[in-house]
Amino acid sequence: MRASHRGPLALLFRCQAVNDVLSDYIDGELASPGRLLLWGHLMMCRRCRAYLKQFASIVDMAGTLPEDALPPGAEEALRGALEAWRAGDQRRDDSV
Repeated sequence: MRASHRGPLALLFRCQAVNDVLSDYIDGELASPGRLLLWGHLMMCRRCRAYLKQFASIVDMAGTLPEDALPPGAEEALRGALEAWRAGDQRRDDSV
């Protein structure tokens, strides 16, 4: 039997739903029910745990940089690399 998971319970079952709330979670803005569902998903999903760890590291590093420290195009390249990683694309782009 296949269930359709929508709304808050999607956090427990769908990796994309986790991705949608990670920024709020890291910023401490995710309400308690959402945090509990996120933790439940993270307990079951090794890939999302790794993504959270990587995402949190990037947020920490970015917070230590002065605003003008990134060269032009670096933010777009970083976002592209994260999107590729999240999509499971293992190819490397030597131009980044």
